Amino acid sequence: MNLKNHNRAHDQQADNASRQGERGAALLIVILLSATMSLIALSISERTTLSAVQSTNFRARSEALWYGFGAQAIAMRGLRDIVVASEGVMSRDAAWAREPATLPIEGGLVEIFFADATVCFNINWLGDGEPPEPGAPTDGEREFTRLMELLGLPERDGERIAGIIRDWIDEDDQRGLFGAEDEVYTLKPSPYRTAGGPVTSVSEVRALDGISRDLYLTLKPFLCALPSNTPSIMNINMLTPERAALLAAALGEEITLRQALEFITRRPAGGYQTLEAFLSDEMATELEISPEVRNRFALDSGFMRARAEIVYNDALVEMTMDLTVGADGEVEMRARRLGAEE
Repeated sequence: MNLKNHNRAHDQQADNASRQGERGAALLIVILLSATMSLIALSISERTTLSAVQSTNFRARSEALWYGFGAQAIAMRGLRDIVVASEGVMSRDAAWAREPATLPIEGGLVEIFFADATVCFNINWLGDGEPPEPGAPTDGEREFTRLMELLGLPERDGERIAGIIRDWIDEDDQRGLFGAEDEVYTLKPSPYRTAGGPVTSVSEVRALDGISRDLYLTLKPFLCALPSNTPSIMNINMLTPERAALLAAALGEEITLRQALEFITRRPAGGYQTLEAFLSDEMATELEISPEVRNRFALDSGFMRARAEIVYNDALVEMTMDLTVGADGEVEMRARRLGAEE
């Protein structure tokens, strides 16, 4: 083979190798493009599925919310019926206080829980009243401090918390002995001011100076924020052993927690039918309860709470309603909150 033929053969081999390399590169590009397109298609599919799920969930939650508004109307009507049927005596032994009202709906269920909202210390009471003498505690501060002691807090802590709440509520900017006014709150990393008026929700206590989360959770079950600057009129038929400290604090410093517990356990089935029956109890007679303290108790509940749980197509909506029961039995909405109970 001459040199010319040899070069021609070499060039042909090189061309064949080049074509094979090009075919390999093209195949690799096709594979990469196919993989990329598959990933894009998968991403589109996932996004479409997620969007569909979100749309379904949103629709279910929206429809559950509308059922919640319906539950609100049912709760108010139901409470009116409860008030009429109770004939002035509302007891925790009644069926409505022990079991929720259950309403089946297409695709779900609505449950409405009714509860008394009078067995509590009204923190707005701390914003009212002048002390009998300069530096002396008001009636509200004295009872609040006593309640704190019964809950296991030192007297000094009770005085401090009462002073902080009072300064939060009052309209002036004069800092009390244990209180805190705007100059304290405006220096915080996220500054804010005092309410300068009645508290609308017990959750505001969490914003007060020196109130930790643990302390708030300890106080919360015993406090309420009623639309008045007077003490809560407690329904004696709604008292539970867990709330005995409230009864002891209201009856006076001479009453022990054990005596308050005995008061509650001695209550007859179905509750007291008259206030005289409660006040003529042997223990009450021995305590010589003053007329002012007697006026702290009732047989019905002027304030109630209704909590609705709506389950619809796996969506859950919770609604809490604070309700006022008038002397004529009419029910009014004071506040409404969506979401889990605070």
